[in-house]
Amino acid sequence: MSAAMLLFASGCADEKKPDAGFGGFYTAGSDAVGFYAPGGLDSFVEGYGVQVCTNPGRLTFRLQDSGQSRYVHVEFSSAPSEVSDRVTAEVTARGVDFVGERLELEAVKVEDGKVWLSSGTVNMIIPAL
Repeated sequence: MSAAMLLFASGCADEKKPDAGFGGFYTAGSDAVGFYAPGGLDSFVEGYGVQVCTNPGRLTFRLQDSGQSRYVHVEFSSAPSEVSDRVTAEVTARGVDFVGERLELEAVKVEDGKVWLSSGTVNMIIPAL
């Protein structure tokens, strides 16, 4: 193998993937309130026709489309407010298959009135409760 090939091969071995986002999987544009699946293959985020509802008194967060054919309703065990806070979330969902019924989440970022939460199966960005 030539020196150029060795250099190329060794460069590939240590090559870092693009920003993996939070929680170890890719979330392109990971600043929109919503739910992000592993690998960035699916997401359900705030935007046209999708509404965000929070109730800090009840520690709930809900994301829903205008027809309610897709929604995720989350009730937290406590309000995550600082990096490393851990919370449990009870989830009810329709039309969003990648979100489980019970999640253990960790706050990995808190900024601009939002909290980035990560678990082994889904990431979410929520408005601060």
